[in-house]
Amino acid sequence: MPNLFEIVGWEEPKKQYIPNFPSFKFDGDTWRKKQFYESFWYHWNNEDTEKAMLELKKVHADFATSTKTSRVKARKYGVLTIDYIVSVSTDICLSCNSPLWYGRCNNSIDGLKKDGSQQPSLDRLDPHFGRNEWHEGYINENVWIICKKCNTKKNDATSPNDLRNLADAWELEVERKNGFKTIY
Repeated sequence: MPNLFEIVGWEEPKKQYIPNFPSFKFDGDTWRKKQFYESFWYHWNNEDTEKAMLELKKVHADFATSTKTSRVKARKYGVLTIDYIVSVSTDICLSCNSPLWYGRCNNSIDGLKKDGSQQPSLDRLDPHFGRNEWHEGYINENVWIICKKCNTKKNDATSPNDLRNLADAWELEVERKNGFKTIY
């Protein structure tokens, strides 16, 4: 039976997580740091799924800030922080609404799509901001998390209008080729 308090907005909806997914052994590539691994298992074993999942988001944020030189520097100088990245890490892609999975490697869920649609990706809101500076625009105020697939689609766009124009042109071309009959 649906929770009426959730429906009317008096309670936050409870999130559903897939059980029995995590790797039981510490693996540096999967967990990044021993503290994330230990904290995750502490919360998981105490049935605090929300805090356990928060640890996975920290693992992702740590990975995202250690793979590119500009992000490493931004983290080192405090303009891009793990806490901020975790605070903007949503459970769904804000662009396409697909669920995001913050686990890595051995924390992967069986049957997880490997096309990137569930992999979170750190993206710059304004791709031109700070592009020629040492942080390349990777600062707290200029990042958000979307899925890898949407980030790839957005890569060459310089503004939201670029994508709107493309979508409008695409739709018109589909309609033109189909005698102005919408087929989707």
